[in-house]
Amino acid sequence: MAGQHMRTLAAATALLVFAAACGDGDGDNVTSEAMTTATGPSASEPETAHSLNSGPSTSGPSPVEASTSDESTTESSTSSATATEPVDDAGEADGEGQPGETTMPVPGSLQDQSEPTETRVLVDGLGREVEISVPPQRIVALEMAASGDPLLSVGAPVVGLAIRDGGVNDTRRFYPGAEAIPVVGTPFDVNVEAVAALEPDLITVGSNPNMLTDLALLEEIAPTVVTGGAPGTGDESVIDVVMGLVGEVTGLEDRVAEEKLRAEQAISDLAAAKPDGTLSFAIVGWFDPNIAVFAPNAFGADVEVLRRAGLVFADVVAESTAPYSELISQERILDIEADLFLYLDNREIETFGLFPSHPTVLAGQSHPVPVNASGLSYAAMVRYAEYFLPIVAGADPGLVMEAAS
Repeated sequence: MAGQHMRTLAAATALLVFAAACGDGDGDNVTSEAMTTATGPSASEPETAHSLNSGPSTSGPSPVEASTSDESTTESSTSSATATEPVDDAGEADGEGQPGETTMPVPGSLQDQSEPTETRVLVDGLGREVEISVPPQRIVALEMAASGDPLLSVGAPVVGLAIRDGGVNDTRRFYPGAEAIPVVGTPFDVNVEAVAALEPDLITVGSNPNMLTDLALLEEIAPTVVTGGAPGTGDESVIDVVMGLVGEVTGLEDRVAEEKLRAEQAISDLAAAKPDGTLSFAIVGWFDPNIAVFAPNAFGADVEVLRRAGLVFADVVAESTAPYSELISQERILDIEADLFLYLDNREIETFGLFPSHPTVLAGQSHPVPVNASGLSYAAMVRYAEYFLPIVAGADPGLVMEAAS
Protein backbone atom coordinates (compact mmCIF):
# COMPACT_ATOMS: atom_id res chain seq x y z
CA MET A 1 0.00 0.00 0.00
CA ALA A 2 2.72 2.46 0.98
CA GLY A 3 4.59 1.67 -2.19
CA GLN A 4 1.72 2.70 -4.40
CA HIS A 5 1.56 6.08 -6.05
CA MET A 6 -0.53 8.75 -4.44
CA ARG A 7 -1.40 11.61 -6.69
CA THR A 8 -1.69 15.17 -5.61
CA LEU A 9 -4.19 15.42 -2.83
CA ALA A 10 -4.19 19.17 -3.05
CA ALA A 11 -5.02 21.20 -6.08
CA ALA A 12 -8.33 22.82 -5.54
CA THR A 13 -7.79 23.56 -1.93
CA ALA A 14 -5.10 25.85 -2.91
CA LEU A 15 -7.94 27.72 -4.36
CA LEU A 16 -7.96 29.47 0.33
CA VAL A 17 -5.65 32.26 0.59
CA PHE A 18 -4.53 32.56 -3.41
CA ALA A 19 -5.08 29.35 -4.39
CA ALA A 20 -7.42 31.58 -3.35
CA ALA A 21 -5.17 34.40 -3.73
CA CYS A 22 -3.13 33.61 -6.70
CA GLY A 23 -1.34 30.44 -7.29
CA ASP A 24 0.36 30.92 -10.57
CA GLY A 25 -0.46 33.13 -12.46
CA ASP A 26 -2.49 38.09 -19.09
CA GLY A 27 -4.58 40.32 -20.00
CA ASP A 28 -5.43 43.63 -21.51
CA ASN A 29 -8.26 44.68 -19.30
CA VAL A 30 -9.55 43.28 -16.05
CA THR A 31 -12.96 42.87 -17.59
CA SER A 32 -11.84 41.73 -21.03
CA GLU A 33 -11.20 38.29 -22.43
CA ALA A 34 -7.52 39.18 -22.48
CA MET A 35 -7.51 38.68 -18.75
CA THR A 36 -7.18 34.98 -18.06
CA THR A 37 -8.77 33.14 -15.20
CA ALA A 38 -6.28 32.19 -12.56
CA THR A 39 -6.22 28.45 -12.26
CA GLY A 40 -2.98 26.73 -11.43
CA PRO A 41 -1.43 24.56 -8.82
CA SER A 42 -2.43 25.25 -5.31
CA ALA A 43 -2.94 23.62 -2.04
CA SER A 44 -6.05 23.49 -0.03
CA GLU A 45 -6.22 26.83 1.53
CA PRO A 46 -7.66 30.04 -0.12
CA GLU A 47 -3.81 30.60 0.56
CA THR A 48 -3.93 34.43 0.87
CA ALA A 49 -6.70 34.70 2.02
CA HIS A 50 -7.90 33.64 1.23
CA SER A 51 -6.32 32.95 0.81
CA LEU A 52 -1.96 31.84 -0.19
CA ASN A 53 0.62 30.99 -3.34
CA SER A 54 2.50 28.93 -5.82
CA GLY A 55 5.19 29.62 -8.31
CA PRO A 56 4.75 32.01 -11.21
CA SER A 57 3.03 30.75 -14.32
CA THR A 58 1.04 32.04 -17.20
CA SER A 59 -1.91 29.77 -16.62
CA GLY A 60 -3.14 31.52 -13.52
CA PRO A 61 -3.49 30.98 -9.76
CA SER A 62 -5.97 28.95 -7.82
CA PRO A 63 -7.70 29.76 -4.54
CA VAL A 64 -7.40 28.81 -0.91
CA GLU A 65 -3.70 28.90 -0.57
CA ALA A 66 -3.21 32.45 -1.39
CA SER A 67 0.41 31.80 -1.56
CA THR A 68 1.09 28.73 -3.56
CA SER A 69 4.63 27.48 -3.53
CA ASP A 70 6.55 26.10 -6.48
CA GLU A 71 5.33 22.58 -5.75
CA SER A 72 4.11 20.45 -8.62
CA THR A 73 0.51 19.38 -8.72
CA THR A 74 1.24 16.45 -10.91
CA GLU A 75 1.15 12.88 -9.70
CA SER A 76 3.81 12.24 -7.10
CA SER A 77 4.82 9.07 -5.36
CA THR A 78 4.67 8.62 -1.65
CA SER A 79 7.92 8.53 0.24
CA SER A 80 8.93 5.78 2.59
CA ALA A 81 10.49 7.98 5.22
CA THR A 82 9.03 8.14 8.66
CA ALA A 83 7.17 11.15 10.02
CA THR A 84 9.47 14.05 10.77
CA GLU A 85 9.22 16.83 13.27
CA PRO A 86 8.11 20.08 11.62
CA VAL A 87 10.35 23.10 11.29
CA ASP A 88 8.96 26.52 12.20
CA ASP A 89 9.56 28.50 9.05
CA ALA A 90 6.50 30.64 9.40
CA GLY A 91 8.22 33.46 11.24
CA GLU A 92 7.27 35.37 14.34
CA ALA A 93 3.55 35.72 14.95
CA ASP A 94 3.91 39.34 16.01
CA GLY A 95 6.40 40.35 13.33
CA GLU A 96 5.81 43.18 10.90
CA GLY A 97 3.10 42.33 8.40
CA GLN A 98 1.75 39.53 10.59
CA PRO A 99 -1.48 39.41 12.58
CA GLY A 100 -0.91 39.38 16.32
CA GLU A 101 -1.08 36.10 18.18
CA THR A 102 -4.40 35.32 19.81
CA THR A 103 -5.24 32.95 22.62
CA MET A 104 -6.07 29.60 21.09
CA PRO A 105 -6.73 26.15 22.54
CA VAL A 106 -3.93 23.63 22.73
CA PRO A 107 -4.53 20.88 20.13
CA GLY A 108 -6.50 18.11 21.77
CA SER A 109 -7.06 20.09 24.96
CA LEU A 110 -10.82 20.25 24.50
CA GLN A 111 -11.26 16.73 23.26
CA ASP A 112 -12.43 13.98 25.58
CA GLN A 113 -9.74 11.32 25.27
CA SER A 114 -12.08 8.51 26.34
CA GLU A 115 -13.39 5.98 23.87
CA PRO A 116 -15.74 7.29 21.13
CA THR A 117 -19.31 7.46 22.32
CA GLU A 118 -21.21 7.31 19.03
CA THR A 119 -21.05 6.46 15.35
CA ARG A 120 -22.07 9.07 12.83
CA VAL A 121 -22.69 8.93 9.10
CA LEU A 122 -21.98 12.35 7.66
CA VAL A 123 -21.81 13.91 4.21
CA ASP A 124 -18.38 15.37 3.50
CA GLY A 125 -17.26 18.17 1.17
CA LEU A 126 -17.44 15.89 -1.86
CA GLY A 127 -20.96 14.76 -1.03
CA ARG A 128 -19.79 11.30 0.07
CA GLU A 129 -21.33 9.53 3.02
CA VAL A 130 -18.63 8.61 5.53
CA GLU A 131 -19.11 6.64 8.74
CA ILE A 132 -16.94 7.81 11.62
CA SER A 133 -16.65 7.32 15.37
CA VAL A 134 -17.14 10.47 17.47
CA PRO A 135 -15.23 11.90 19.17
CA PRO A 136 -12.12 10.87 17.21
CA GLN A 137 -8.95 10.39 19.25
CA ARG A 138 -6.21 10.70 16.63
CA ILE A 139 -6.66 12.86 13.53
CA VAL A 140 -4.22 13.29 10.65
CA ALA A 141 -4.94 16.41 8.56
CA LEU A 142 -3.44 16.34 5.07
CA GLU A 143 -3.47 20.06 4.34
CA MET A 144 -3.76 23.20 6.42
CA ALA A 145 -6.24 25.72 5.02
CA ALA A 146 -9.44 23.71 5.00
CA SER A 147 -8.36 20.92 7.32
CA GLY A 148 -5.46 21.44 9.71
CA ASP A 149 -6.14 25.05 10.66
CA PRO A 150 -9.90 24.60 11.27
CA LEU A 151 -9.23 21.50 13.40
CA LEU A 152 -6.46 23.13 15.44
CA SER A 153 -8.65 26.18 16.01
CA VAL A 154 -11.13 24.13 18.04
CA GLY A 155 -8.57 22.07 19.94
CA ALA A 156 -9.14 18.81 18.06
CA PRO A 157 -6.65 15.94 18.71
CA VAL A 158 -4.49 16.35 15.60
CA VAL A 159 -1.53 13.93 15.62
CA GLY A 160 -0.20 14.49 12.08
CA LEU A 161 -0.13 17.27 9.48
CA ALA A 162 0.83 17.75 5.84
CA ILE A 163 2.65 21.07 5.43
CA ARG A 164 3.45 22.79 2.14
CA ASP A 165 7.06 23.53 1.31
CA GLY A 166 8.04 27.04 2.30
CA GLY A 167 5.45 27.20 5.06
CA VAL A 168 2.59 28.26 2.82
CA ASN A 169 -0.59 28.46 4.91
CA ASP A 170 1.37 27.15 7.86
CA THR A 171 -0.55 28.54 10.84
CA ARG A 172 0.84 26.19 13.48
CA ARG A 173 2.49 29.09 15.31
CA PHE A 174 -0.94 30.38 16.32
CA TYR A 175 -1.75 27.21 18.26
CA PRO A 176 0.27 26.23 21.36
CA GLY A 177 1.94 22.85 20.91
CA ALA A 178 1.06 22.54 17.22
CA GLU A 179 4.65 22.88 16.03
CA ALA A 180 5.47 19.61 17.79
CA ILE A 181 2.93 17.67 15.70
CA PRO A 182 4.68 15.25 13.29
CA VAL A 183 4.68 16.18 9.61
CA VAL A 184 3.74 13.45 7.12
CA GLY A 185 4.81 15.17 3.92
CA THR A 186 3.13 17.87 1.87
CA PRO A 187 -0.41 17.96 0.46
CA PHE A 188 1.19 17.15 -2.90
CA ASP A 189 3.34 14.27 -1.67
CA VAL A 190 1.82 12.46 1.28
CA ASN A 191 3.91 9.84 3.04
CA VAL A 192 1.30 7.12 3.44
CA GLU A 193 3.56 4.95 5.61
CA ALA A 194 4.05 7.87 8.00
CA VAL A 195 0.29 8.40 8.14
CA ALA A 196 -0.32 4.75 8.95
CA ALA A 197 2.41 4.76 11.61
CA LEU A 198 0.50 7.44 13.53
CA GLU A 199 -2.48 5.04 13.85
CA PRO A 200 -5.18 7.66 13.19
CA ASP A 201 -8.83 6.91 13.68
CA LEU A 202 -9.72 9.76 11.29
CA ILE A 203 -8.01 11.36 8.28
CA THR A 204 -9.12 14.71 6.89
CA VAL A 205 -8.36 16.21 3.50
CA GLY A 206 -9.37 19.79 2.84
CA SER A 207 -9.84 19.99 -0.86
CA ASN A 208 -12.16 19.52 -3.78
CA PRO A 209 -12.41 16.88 -6.51
CA ASN A 210 -9.54 18.40 -8.50
CA MET A 211 -7.06 17.72 -5.74
CA LEU A 212 -8.37 14.42 -4.52
CA THR A 213 -7.28 11.13 -5.99
CA ASP A 214 -6.69 7.71 -4.55
CA LEU A 215 -8.80 8.33 -1.46
CA ALA A 216 -9.08 4.56 -1.22
CA LEU A 217 -5.43 4.43 -0.17
CA LEU A 218 -6.15 6.58 2.84
CA GLU A 219 -9.41 4.85 3.67
CA GLU A 220 -7.50 1.59 4.11
CA ILE A 221 -5.88 3.29 7.10
CA ALA A 222 -8.85 5.15 8.62
CA PRO A 223 -12.15 6.80 7.66
CA THR A 224 -11.28 9.77 5.44
CA VAL A 225 -13.37 12.94 5.36
CA VAL A 226 -12.99 15.76 2.84
CA THR A 227 -13.54 18.93 4.86
CA GLY A 228 -13.22 21.33 1.91
CA GLY A 229 -14.72 21.46 -1.56
CA ALA A 230 -18.35 22.28 -0.76
CA PRO A 231 -19.44 25.78 -1.88
CA GLY A 232 -21.13 28.30 0.35
CA THR A 233 -24.90 28.60 0.05
CA GLY A 234 -27.10 31.60 0.78
CA ASP A 235 -25.78 33.36 3.86
CA GLU A 236 -23.31 30.54 4.51
CA SER A 237 -19.77 31.17 3.37
CA VAL A 238 -17.27 28.45 2.49
CA ILE A 239 -15.75 29.01 5.93
CA ASP A 240 -19.14 28.42 7.58
CA VAL A 241 -19.50 25.18 5.66
CA VAL A 242 -16.01 23.95 6.56
CA MET A 243 -16.36 24.83 10.24
CA GLY A 244 -19.79 23.21 10.40
CA LEU A 245 -18.32 19.99 9.08
CA VAL A 246 -15.38 20.24 11.49
CA GLY A 247 -17.83 20.46 14.39
CA GLU A 248 -19.76 17.45 13.14
CA VAL A 249 -16.60 15.40 12.60
CA THR A 250 -15.06 16.16 16.00
CA GLY A 251 -18.16 16.43 18.16
CA LEU A 252 -16.96 19.92 19.13
CA GLU A 253 -19.99 21.80 17.84
CA ASP A 254 -20.08 24.00 20.95
CA ARG A 255 -16.50 25.07 20.44
CA VAL A 256 -17.21 25.87 16.77
CA ALA A 257 -20.16 28.04 17.86
CA GLU A 258 -17.89 29.90 20.30
CA GLU A 259 -15.34 30.53 17.56
CA LYS A 260 -18.07 31.83 15.25
CA LEU A 261 -19.20 34.34 17.86
CA ARG A 262 -15.62 35.46 18.32
CA ALA A 263 -15.25 36.02 14.58
CA GLU A 264 -18.53 37.93 14.39
CA GLN A 265 -17.38 40.26 17.16
CA ALA A 266 -14.02 40.89 15.46
CA ILE A 267 -15.79 41.70 12.18
CA SER A 268 -18.22 43.99 14.00
CA ASP A 269 -15.26 45.88 15.46
CA LEU A 270 -13.73 46.16 11.99
CA ALA A 271 -16.99 47.47 10.52
CA ALA A 272 -17.23 50.07 13.29
CA ALA A 273 -13.73 51.31 12.43
CA LYS A 274 -14.56 51.82 8.75
CA PRO A 275 -14.82 55.48 7.70
CA ASP A 276 -18.27 56.67 6.64
CA GLY A 277 -19.14 56.11 3.02
CA THR A 278 -17.91 53.53 0.53
CA LEU A 279 -14.46 52.07 1.03
CA SER A 280 -13.18 49.96 -1.85
CA PHE A 281 -10.30 47.52 -1.91
CA ALA A 282 -8.33 45.20 -4.18
CA ILE A 283 -6.07 42.31 -3.20
CA VAL A 284 -3.27 41.55 -5.62
CA GLY A 285 -0.17 39.42 -5.97
CA TRP A 286 2.68 39.44 -8.45
CA PHE A 287 3.18 36.37 -10.61
CA ASP A 288 5.88 37.51 -13.02
CA PRO A 289 5.19 38.85 -15.58
CA ASN A 290 1.55 39.27 -14.56
CA ILE A 291 -0.46 40.40 -11.57
CA ALA A 292 -3.16 38.26 -10.00
CA VAL A 293 -6.24 40.03 -8.68
CA PHE A 294 -8.66 38.46 -6.22
CA ALA A 295 -12.17 38.26 -7.66
CA PRO A 296 -15.46 38.65 -5.73
CA ASN A 297 -15.84 34.87 -5.72
CA ALA A 298 -12.69 34.48 -3.63
CA PHE A 299 -13.50 32.83 -0.31
CA GLY A 300 -10.42 33.24 1.88
CA ALA A 301 -10.61 34.59 5.42
CA ASP A 302 -8.98 37.87 4.38
CA VAL A 303 -11.56 38.62 1.68
CA GLU A 304 -14.42 37.34 3.81
CA VAL A 305 -13.79 39.68 6.76
CA LEU A 306 -13.43 42.74 4.53
CA ARG A 307 -16.64 41.88 2.72
CA ARG A 308 -18.58 41.26 5.92
CA ALA A 309 -17.25 44.49 7.43
CA GLY A 310 -18.83 46.47 4.60
CA LEU A 311 -15.89 47.12 2.30
CA VAL A 312 -16.49 46.62 -1.42
CA PHE A 313 -14.37 45.38 -4.30
CA ALA A 314 -13.00 48.07 -6.60
CA ASP A 315 -15.41 48.54 -9.54
CA VAL A 316 -13.30 46.93 -12.26
CA VAL A 317 -12.59 43.97 -9.98
CA ALA A 318 -16.23 43.63 -8.96
CA GLU A 319 -17.12 42.86 -12.57
CA SER A 320 -14.98 39.73 -12.60
CA THR A 321 -16.68 36.33 -12.61
CA ALA A 322 -13.50 34.33 -12.07
CA PRO A 323 -13.80 31.52 -9.50
CA TYR A 324 -11.07 32.99 -7.31
CA SER A 325 -8.61 35.31 -8.98
CA GLU A 326 -7.65 36.56 -12.42
CA LEU A 327 -4.41 37.49 -14.09
CA ILE A 328 -3.83 40.85 -15.73
CA SER A 329 -0.80 42.39 -17.39
CA GLN A 330 1.10 44.82 -15.19
CA GLU A 331 -0.02 47.72 -17.41
CA ARG A 332 -3.64 47.16 -16.40
CA ILE A 333 -2.95 47.64 -12.70
CA LEU A 334 -3.59 51.37 -13.23
CA ASP A 335 -7.17 50.57 -14.30
CA ILE A 336 -8.01 49.36 -10.80
CA GLU A 337 -9.32 52.29 -8.78
CA ALA A 338 -9.28 51.27 -5.12
CA ASP A 339 -9.15 53.13 -1.82
CA LEU A 340 -7.01 50.35 -0.39
CA PHE A 341 -4.46 48.20 -2.19
CA LEU A 342 -3.64 44.99 -0.34
CA TYR A 343 -0.85 42.79 -1.67
CA LEU A 344 0.37 39.34 -0.74
CA ASP A 345 3.43 39.71 1.45
CA ASN A 346 5.29 36.79 -0.12
CA ARG A 347 5.54 38.59 -3.44
CA GLU A 348 7.77 41.64 -3.96
CA ILE A 349 5.11 43.63 -5.78
CA GLU A 350 5.98 46.90 -4.01
CA THR A 351 8.67 47.61 -6.60
CA PHE A 352 7.20 45.67 -9.52
CA GLY A 353 6.26 47.37 -12.79
CA LEU A 354 3.73 50.18 -12.48
CA PHE A 355 2.55 49.24 -9.00
CA PRO A 356 4.69 51.91 -7.25
CA SER A 357 3.13 54.62 -9.44
CA HIS A 358 -0.49 53.68 -8.67
CA PRO A 359 -2.40 56.57 -6.99
CA THR A 360 -3.42 54.34 -4.08
CA VAL A 361 0.22 53.42 -3.48
CA LEU A 362 1.33 57.06 -3.80
CA ALA A 363 -1.32 57.98 -1.23
CA GLY A 364 0.27 55.56 1.24
CA GLN A 365 -2.73 53.25 1.26
CA SER A 366 -1.16 50.00 0.13
CA HIS A 367 -0.52 47.33 2.73
CA PRO A 368 0.78 43.74 2.83
CA VAL A 369 -1.53 40.80 3.47
CA PRO A 370 0.14 38.03 5.52
CA VAL A 371 -0.33 34.88 3.47
CA ASN A 372 0.78 32.58 6.26
CA ALA A 373 -2.08 33.55 8.55
CA SER A 374 -4.71 32.08 6.27
CA GLY A 375 -7.11 29.26 6.87
CA LEU A 376 -10.77 28.42 6.34
CA SER A 377 -11.53 28.89 10.01
CA TYR A 378 -13.19 31.42 12.26
CA ALA A 379 -9.84 31.80 14.00
CA ALA A 380 -8.30 32.95 10.70
CA MET A 381 -11.13 35.46 10.30
CA VAL A 382 -10.32 36.87 13.74
CA ARG A 383 -6.63 37.11 12.84
CA TYR A 384 -7.34 39.06 9.67
CA ALA A 385 -10.03 41.26 11.20
CA GLU A 386 -7.61 42.32 13.94
CA TYR A 387 -4.82 42.84 11.41
CA PHE A 388 -6.98 44.97 9.09
CA LEU A 389 -8.48 47.07 11.92
CA PRO A 390 -5.84 49.85 12.01
CA ILE A 391 -5.52 49.77 8.21
CA VAL A 392 -9.24 50.30 7.67
CA ALA A 393 -9.53 52.84 10.48
CA GLY A 394 -6.77 54.95 8.91
CA ALA A 395 -8.04 54.75 5.33
CA ASP A 396 -8.83 58.05 3.60
CA PRO A 397 -10.32 57.84 0.08
CA GLY A 398 -9.65 61.54 -0.34
CA LEU A 399 -5.90 60.95 -0.35
CA VAL A 400 -6.21 58.64 -3.34
CA MET A 401 -8.20 61.23 -5.25
CA GLU A 402 -5.54 63.83 -4.54
CA ALA A 403 -2.77 61.49 -5.67
CA ALA A 404 -4.65 60.72 -8.90
CA SER A 405 -5.16 64.40 -9.79
